[in-house]
Amino acid sequence: MIIYLAAYLDRKGTAVTQFGQGFLPPVVVIGLTMLLIVLEPDFSTAALTGMLGFTLLFLGGARLKHLTTVALVSLPTLGLIMMAEPYRRVRIQTFLGLLESPKAEYQISQSLISLGNGGWLGQGLGNSVEKKLFLPAPHTDFVFAIIGEELGFIGAIVLLLAFFWLFQRGIVIARNAPDRFGMVLALGIVLNITFYVLVNAAVVTEVFPNTGIPLPLISYGGTHIVFTLISLGILLNISASTRRKRWDRQLVHARAR
Repeated sequence: MIIYLAAYLDRKGTAVTQFGQGFLPPVVVIGLTMLLIVLEPDFSTAALTGMLGFTLLFLGGARLKHLTTVALVSLPTLGLIMMAEPYRRVRIQTFLGLLESPKAEYQISQSLISLGNGGWLGQGLGNSVEKKLFLPAPHTDFVFAIIGEELGFIGAIVLLLAFFWLFQRGIVIARNAPDRFGMVLALGIVLNITFYVLVNAAVVTEVFPNTGIPLPLISYGGTHIVFTLISLGILLNISASTRRKRWDRQLVHARAR
């Protein structure tokens, strides 16, 4: 979807400001992509996909009033889909304090205990207690809690700063990209990774309701790690293309002298 939006925005240019011919087609593609993910079912990933798509459209020049109109129309439908599954309703109600569910509260409670056990400097690498059958999914969705327990507050902050550095470098690559396609593609890749990091950390610290979002490059394998590595490879390729074009220009100038 990121590659499609980058190519579309590059090809259409300012036409994306027109609702019917420029703005609506990518919105339909984003909506269909979200629908397929919801049917898996995976509502949280679908929501992140939609947020990423709309962010890229906004950065690509789409009008805010068009984005706002589609969002206002879509939000009630997304709300109904979210509340359609009983386990999602329980998670939302528990998060808002409207329902007491020991089963729903258990995982996040163990996550906070894990972070608390870490203190400032942590229990030491590999010395987590919570990952020994206390905290569910300690190697996937809640691996950040284990990092906080083993490496402490300092280690968790260092990890987040590393992701912030990756975000900053991605923005630099996008800004210096040789063309509009490379710019939007780089932005999409780095924003996608950043959204996953922020949501995962927010869930582990109970800022967001519990969702099944992995922590990029840290959570246990599967297709997510494969596509994250592919995305980073594409990002590095865009950076390399920028350097090659810069060197070509310098060579041309040198020959002209």
